[in-house]
Amino acid sequence: MVFLFILLSTNIIDVRWVEAGMQFMVKHLSFFFIPATVGIISYFHLFNGKGAWLIAIVLVSTVLVMAGSSLVSQWLIRRKEMRHG
Repeated sequence: MVFLFILLSTNIIDVRWVEAGMQFMVKHLSFFFIPATVGIISYFHLFNGKGAWLIAIVLVSTVLVMAGSSLVSQWLIRRKEMRHG
C-alpha cells in the first residue's frame, strides 16, 4: 500500500488505472472481514472475560489511528500549499 501510495503521489501511476479495482474492493469490503469474524468466534474462549481490556485496546488504537491520520493529512496539505503557493 505504501508503494502504491508513492507511485500515485509521484504520478508514475495514473489514478484511472487503479480506480476500477478500488471501486470493486470498496463495494465488497464487508466480505473481507468475514474471515476475521469467524476467527474471533472460533477462538471466543480466549476473549471470554477480557471485555474491558478489549474495549480499552480498541479505543486507544482508534485514537492513535485518528491522530496519525490527521497529522499525515495536515502535513500533506501544508506540503501541497508550499508547492503551489
